[in-house]
Amino acid sequence: MKKYPIRFFSFLILVGFLFVGLPLHPIKAAPTENYLTDQDGLPNYTVYKIFKDSRNMMWIGTFNGICRFDGHSFTKFHIDLPKPLNAVTDIVETHEGHIMFGTRKGLYLVEPERQTCVQVCPQISFVNCIKKIGQTLLIGSANGLWVYKNPEEAEPIKFENSVISKGNIVNDITDDGKGGAWLCSDEFLIHLNLKDRSLKKYKISKDLLTGNLRNICRGGDRIYIGTRNSGLLVFDPSTASTEPYIDLDCPVIADLNSDGKDLLYVATDGNGAYIIDTRKRQIVNTYRTNTADFPLPSNAVYTFWHDKTLGISWFGFATDGICYNYHRHPLFKIYRYKDLNTDGLPVRSFCIHDGDKAIGTQDGLWFVSEKRDIIRYFTSEEIGGRIVTNIQYFGGHFVIATYEKGLSILDPKTLELRHLDYNDNLKNGNFSRIEPLQDQRLFACSNTGIFVFDTDFNIVKHFHSRNSELPNAYICDILFDLTGKGWIGTMYSLAIYDPLTQTIQSRDFPEGFFDKESNLTFNLCRNGDMLAVSETSVFRSKSDLSEYTTLDLYQRLNIGNIFFITENRQGKYWMGTDKGLFLFEKDLKNYCQFNENDNLPSLRFNRNEFQETPDGVFWLGNTKGLMYLTPQMQTDLNRKIYGKVALNHMTIANREVQPQDFQRQLEQQEISLSWNFGCQTLSVVPILLNYAKPQGRYYEWSLDGAEYRSSRDGETISPDKLSLGSHTLKIRLAGHEETATTWRISVSPSLIFYIETLLAVLLVFFAWYAKALKDKRIRFRNLLVRKHIMDLEIAARRAIRKQKEEEEKKRQEAQEAKVQAMYEKSRMNQNEYKALHKKVKDCMENDKPYTNPNLRITDLAAMVDCTPTKLSQMFNQHLRQNFFDYVNLYRVEEFKRRVASEKYSQYTVVAISETCGFKRSTFFATFKKFEHCTPTEYLQQHGTGHPSKNKADTPPANETATD
Repeated sequence: MKKYPIRFFSFLILVGFLFVGLPLHPIKAAPTENYLTDQDGLPNYTVYKIFKDSRNMMWIGTFNGICRFDGHSFTKFHIDLPKPLNAVTDIVETHEGHIMFGTRKGLYLVEPERQTCVQVCPQISFVNCIKKIGQTLLIGSANGLWVYKNPEEAEPIKFENSVISKGNIVNDITDDGKGGAWLCSDEFLIHLNLKDRSLKKYKISKDLLTGNLRNICRGGDRIYIGTRNSGLLVFDPSTASTEPYIDLDCPVIADLNSDGKDLLYVATDGNGAYIIDTRKRQIVNTYRTNTADFPLPSNAVYTFWHDKTLGISWFGFATDGICYNYHRHPLFKIYRYKDLNTDGLPVRSFCIHDGDKAIGTQDGLWFVSEKRDIIRYFTSEEIGGRIVTNIQYFGGHFVIATYEKGLSILDPKTLELRHLDYNDNLKNGNFSRIEPLQDQRLFACSNTGIFVFDTDFNIVKHFHSRNSELPNAYICDILFDLTGKGWIGTMYSLAIYDPLTQTIQSRDFPEGFFDKESNLTFNLCRNGDMLAVSETSVFRSKSDLSEYTTLDLYQRLNIGNIFFITENRQGKYWMGTDKGLFLFEKDLKNYCQFNENDNLPSLRFNRNEFQETPDGVFWLGNTKGLMYLTPQMQTDLNRKIYGKVALNHMTIANREVQPQDFQRQLEQQEISLSWNFGCQTLSVVPILLNYAKPQGRYYEWSLDGAEYRSSRDGETISPDKLSLGSHTLKIRLAGHEETATTWRISVSPSLIFYIETLLAVLLVFFAWYAKALKDKRIRFRNLLVRKHIMDLEIAARRAIRKQKEEEEKKRQEAQEAKVQAMYEKSRMNQNEYKALHKKVKDCMENDKPYTNPNLRITDLAAMVDCTPTKLSQMFNQHLRQNFFDYVNLYRVEEFKRRVASEKYSQYTVVAISETCGFKRSTFFATFKKFEHCTPTEYLQQHGTGHPSKNKADTPPANETATD
């Protein structure tokens, strides 16, 4: 029995599971609608209103409050009200960008940062509707019409004198297209001129109305009216006439909206929703539970809002939440011809020649000739095998390779199908790839080697492991370059077919070449380079093997399989993967990604199943259909994508950000992180706000302008290596700069960082200081001891001197306070002040008592023959200075005279100051107080020589009183 390596059997098992797991018949297309209820996060399953704000966020008003939807998840905002008072009746965005909504209780504003709602204008109750007309915000309620001014103020506009009159009820508001407004009450249609606040009522005939008016909207120059029990009406302002409109087979109109021109969007409570062309006066779209392309979960539709920018229809239901159709941009076309629709067809391979198409599936073959109006299906029994792995046109025939039953050829003219069964290896072989060489030879790869056929389909050569350097393994792929050299990928390694020697070699590759890679498939570039794709890497090589490189496409895109890469006529590269279709620029760096939103029926492609026909049409086959792009459609590849990237989720330091912080960072586009010897980790999940199907999307992000990195939808983006300071995080839908949003990331030190840094600095300082002390102690121990003793002595003297000065100061202050208290009872007139001042001045100038360092106010009072109280009173109230400053000023002037005298040049500054009455401890401070400089600086400024420092420190005793 022939033995096969274990690796070979592993491969067969893997391929078997792959093919068995794939469906054999057309697959139902992926859903294009999204249905959401309270089980998915809605506050309640009853939905009354749907609104989109200027940031592209959707707001849903329910029976139990309001929530926000970003296409991925709901955010609820708390209202401190019980049901049904918190049922939302209408939603609007104010001019300041705030979300306002009405309830039965009144008017509320959303506070996103607190994730709650607050009531405004409490005088307004039971709000029915809110409408923004120009710069005016109108609120319709059960107690009349109000013009909103600010959260505390609203101006009422009454239609009836009685507040409780039914005539004051406003059920709905719409604009008139001219700056005014139309209102409806239960029975009246009312026009409001906003300039002069004038009103004009129009009574609706009772013949037309059996219930109440419920909602209105303007379409063109007419007003359309929804009623509670009389269906749809239309009012013509030019004739003031009302008539029934289109019968919707339901008298209860729940909601009414318009594009302001020709289209009317109607929701009924019982018979679904409608789009009406008012110009043609006919229904153009119907939505019910039995609608084939968009079935509603219920016909009780409470609200219908159409987003004309994105082409999305939003529906709210009585008991079934909301639903909407995904935003799509149908770029690719799915091939259809008459009764054949490949949408959902598991296309495994295809080939197009001269307009004829052979389409291989997991269970048979389709042949289509549009020129001859032929559609023919060949069963797996007819072609000899179920799985058609490859199809090529060669020798006037479509050559069909099957995985389990060899090769067949189909004559497109006669539709004759013939099985090539020359031998058992050919008849029962597992074929993977067939490739023609210059229309002269056909190479067919199988599990038993490579068969070579001529144009008559005779075998001219059979390469295998015994007659060539092919390994004894499954042959995956073969492709010929511009020189005719054949690149062969096997289960184990790479081999090369040499057209000159007609041999296959698998040796003598350059060092570091990718010849040991398994399961290689190949694609040819227009310049002759070969692209080789393995299960883990992508390589690019010159045909002569002189230059080769590895491309990091697997790692960049984080994908499981790359099935093909091919260069188009513009030099760009298409790449089919298990995560969708990619279009790379020439540098193979920047790219766009295409998925189900672009009308791809599946994200999974097959190996090398693409073809560009001579007319420039690009064809692709994947697991759910055959698609194509015409040259005209390819001009739309660089289309702009609507919407901006937002953040759906954020964690900092592995903790989910609190809603209020997340909302603030979302609106301000600024993220704050703390630094503590390393930045806090940041993880965000982006989402594009265009309400397309998010699965399969790719995002790109860049930190501080660096090269973009890729991320799939739902994956977290985690910028690393964030240093202190400011950074920018830019996120966009892959290849679409118009969707980019930039967040500023501020990294600042935390309190713990400061504390730890301070401790670290202190530790370093103390360590250094300890070492320095130790070194100095060893070298200068005696010197340090003496210095320490001197420092202690100086400190002690200073402390004692300071203590004495403080005690003296307190004593003098106490004495002065005592004197002050004494002269509070004494009264002196101005003449007495002047007389006493003259006596003191004469005494100071003649007797110079200030040279006595212990001079007290009582001493001076005795010298001028007055009481200390009167003398103190003169200093404080007449001279506006205290006794000490008065005396010290004389001492300073005396010092200045003596220091300028040659007589005192032999004495030191301190000695001279003491002759003037100063104490050594207070001289320098007192001098600087009056002269604003030190004694030394004074001497330098006035050119006075310094007194000798080597002479006597104290003048003779008889010179201390006079000059």
